Amino acid sequence: MSSRVRCPCTPAGRTDIAGGADYRVAARDDGSVIAWGADANAQLGDGTVNPTRKPVTVLPAGNAIMRVAITETGKSGFAY
Repeated sequence: MSSRVRCPCTPAGRTDIAGGADYRVAARDDGSVIAWGADANAQLGDGTVNPTRKPVTVLPAGNAIMRVAITETGKSGFAY
């Protein structure tokens, strides 16, 4: 089960946010998805294995994504 936490440090314009073992993903109100945190297993979804504290866009605006979720193990994320 993903954990959902309100945090003032998360980017504005988000519609949903989910946390994994050591990374976070957020759906934004423009339909895009951003992610930040550890990336050793390419879990951020940006095509790299580079950790980042600054959110990176992993799906561009216009995708109509409204929700994000993380698996119970915290190693895989989903946007829908």
